[in-house]
Amino acid sequence: MVTIEHIRNAEIFSDLVDDELQKIIPICREETLPKGTVIWKEGDTADRIYILQKGKARINLRGKSIIDISEPGRILGWSAFVKYNKYYTATAECLEDSTFIRIIAADILSLFRDNQSIGLKVMDNLAVVIARRLENIVEHY
Repeated sequence: MVTIEHIRNAEIFSDLVDDELQKIIPICREETLPKGTVIWKEGDTADRIYILQKGKARINLRGKSIIDISEPGRILGWSAFVKYNKYYTATAECLEDSTFIRIIAADILSLFRDNQSIGLKVMDNLAVVIARRLENIVEHY
């Protein structure tokens, strides 16, 4: 069972207070995936996000590694939050046995419509995540 402690340090939820985090808990599911699992492929329908709890994952863009995610609380699959993106723009895979919190995009977007202040805070944090990732890609190439 996912608790507030599990999501408190997630980069997209960092500005939320406990009452707001409590509203997110019901849509969170813990998922453990073995090393080598392809979480999704570039072009798959973007319908869920993952928040790393332990382990390590990699994001690959057009066959090239662009970012390793090993810090608990980091998000994978932000494309699922963006209405314009119906598909994942990169491939994600587990580099070691990993545990994630999985959130279905439709569930959290519905929560945002009902709790707009939560949605604004999370989307502000998501903008920072995307900017950092783009900086990483630019530095990498």
